[in-house]
Amino acid sequence: MKIIERYPAGLKAFHGKGIWSLLYPLRSVLSFFYDIYLSSARGKSVPFAAGIVKTNEGAKGNAPFVISIGNLEAGGGGKTPVTVALAGMIRDSGGSAAVVTRGYGSVAEKKGLPVAVYSRVPVAEGDRQVTGSPADRGTDRAGDIPGHTTDSTLFEESVFPGESKRAAMTRIVGDEVMIYRSRMIPVVIDSDRNRGIALAAKLYSPTHVLLDDAFQNHSVRKDVDLLLLDAQKPLGNGRLLPAGTLREKPEAILRADIVILTRSVSRMAGPRIGKYLAGKPVFFSKHIPAGLVARDGNRVPDAVLKDRRAAIFCGIAKPDSFEGTVVSMGVEPAVSFRFEDHHRYCREDIDFMSANSPEDSVFITTEKDWNKSVDLFPGDIDLFALRMEVDIAGKEKLLPLIGFQE
Repeated sequence: MKIIERYPAGLKAFHGKGIWSLLYPLRSVLSFFYDIYLSSARGKSVPFAAGIVKTNEGAKGNAPFVISIGNLEAGGGGKTPVTVALAGMIRDSGGSAAVVTRGYGSVAEKKGLPVAVYSRVPVAEGDRQVTGSPADRGTDRAGDIPGHTTDSTLFEESVFPGESKRAAMTRIVGDEVMIYRSRMIPVVIDSDRNRGIALAAKLYSPTHVLLDDAFQNHSVRKDVDLLLLDAQKPLGNGRLLPAGTLREKPEAILRADIVILTRSVSRMAGPRIGKYLAGKPVFFSKHIPAGLVARDGNRVPDAVLKDRRAAIFCGIAKPDSFEGTVVSMGVEPAVSFRFEDHHRYCREDIDFMSANSPEDSVFITTEKDWNKSVDLFPGDIDLFALRMEVDIAGKEKLLPLIGFQE
């Protein structure tokens, strides 16, 4: 498989490639000051600093049980599929979950106002089901929340002329939010997580709120801090940003209430992190391909790929993981195009990939990248999204730890 990297110069500098490796000493100095900043920030984050105060309000009264899901390493830890899996576990156990996220890189994040992104199914309100358009639901149920807007209102204000609806929604609410939306999980986008929790509670009356990427947020009240570590490389390269990929030093693992080792091939924690896990509930999960999905949303039969050349592409933090998953499905890609994480595709990207792929190739990408690129591909080119699921071993033992009675 030929690999073609389409990274910008800044990302090449971060990875220390070629002449950019000369910047490593500067990045090491910046890492030193970043560590000082982290220490200062933690000291100012009382009273809700993770590991200092846990309210457990979700276990009593009407407040939702708040679960923070985060990483130690920047990007690629599997937060989105694990969040989807947890939402499914909560639903199957008789509860309901809503996600609160900052909507990284989205128009909603830049607007700085709480935005409700509605699922495609009615949501519970007391003993009845609320129906109607997203805009109607938002107006009726959240009209007294200052500055609140809905996904449909934001869409009307922010869409570009000629832009497809799918591409616009992805740009406006963010890559991960589109995946939650497609799974019918209600979402609130708000950089103020406490405000977001309050809005989610008012709109959706969930039993649980899942905080997407909030392990480093020490100002929000949480009932449980769930930390994800990649089992293959749990501490990245062992260095803090920007010299490495760690958001915090490994000692931060001690703050976690629960640890899930993702992409695990065994139920063994490596020696590098074993000392931080003593006494903690530790679970192991693996990513499972759930099949390919076509433009119409239907599952692609295996026969469609028979005798076809494949080209794959992605803009995620760990492209090698995606590539390995595709190969594990019996597909032998001729070429893989790697873009930066959260890359926004343009027509030139599609033209480049088409020109550098075998004739009549079928293109395969991640769900995140599919939403941003599908409308740029000509209709006569087969483009499929790889849908992933997460299987958490021993998940029945996880339920009592997230607010369900044994």
